Amino acid sequence: MPIIRLSVGVLKTQEFAHLADNPKLWTRLKALIKDESQRVYALVTAGGIPQAYAVCSYTDGSTSLLCSYFEDLVPNSINRPFWLALLDYTGFDVLRIVAPTEAVGEIVKGYEFKLVEEMWVGNVTPYRDFPVSQNIHSVSGDAFYKLSEEDVKDLHELIWACTLDEINADVLGRRLSQMIPHGMDEVLNRTGDYHYEVFVLREPELKNKIIGFAYCHKLEPGYIAVGGLGVRRDLRGKRHGRKLAAAVLEHASGMADKVYATVLAENAESRHLFANVLKFKPVMSVYGITRDEVEKPVPHVTKVAAAKRTKQILGLL
Repeated sequence: MPIIRLSVGVLKTQEFAHLADNPKLWTRLKALIKDESQRVYALVTAGGIPQAYAVCSYTDGSTSLLCSYFEDLVPNSINRPFWLALLDYTGFDVLRIVAPTEAVGEIVKGYEFKLVEEMWVGNVTPYRDFPVSQNIHSVSGDAFYKLSEEDVKDLHELIWACTLDEINADVLGRRLSQMIPHGMDEVLNRTGDYHYEVFVLREPELKNKIIGFAYCHKLEPGYIAVGGLGVRRDLRGKRHGRKLAAAVLEHASGMADKVYATVLAENAESRHLFANVLKFKPVMSVYGITRDEVEKPVPHVTKVAAAKRTKQILGLL
């Protein structure tokens, strides 16, 4: 059965007329179709009779289609072939589905989707006036531009390497083409963006070199998100991540009561930090499927390659 994109004109056709018998559904569909940020796709029979629909969105340049809502019009019309047909129709490589509840998550797992990432939320009130390690410093705004050239190089190389770790841990590999090379420039530029609060951790025993970073940003009044957190590979497992997280949460406690963090399903270290150490709670899961149903191996990018790319970005090569 084919997939079509719904429009106001399609909704008015004879094949869709019977949906008007359900006023709630009819009103919802009309509102979704008129929303320019959304795309509504329907599964129809050879005769054009609707069987199911999904509400999707995407960002320019992304290879990933995000589904925020789906509904059967005829029982059991939505299945794994439906989602693969939707990817074929739209041309995307990856489809993600947001599961705000465990019940939705169970439905999605029934389609053999993989858990991609989870959003966690934590109470930051206990971190108000929390003592922050003397080796952690804010380098936000003007402070970033006062860093030495070596500090900027070390920080950017560290962010680049940690981002590559996430790329290699992404079960769908959806970030690979987005982050290399152009998307990474945007991530690095956040370190000097006044909208982000950036902290660095220095190691006195290594001539005060930067060995870790963390940053957060305001989503909207009252909502703060952890944008990134990383520690040099050879120095992990020494509680440096906890110190950086504490600095971010102490800062955020002055602006909000809760902080959000998105963690990849395969990032065991971050999951342990937010779940077992910081006592954050999962509030939303994201599941995904690839277009060809075959798990594509994500090429591992070495630290040497990361360093070379960083030098290219900084104009040192």
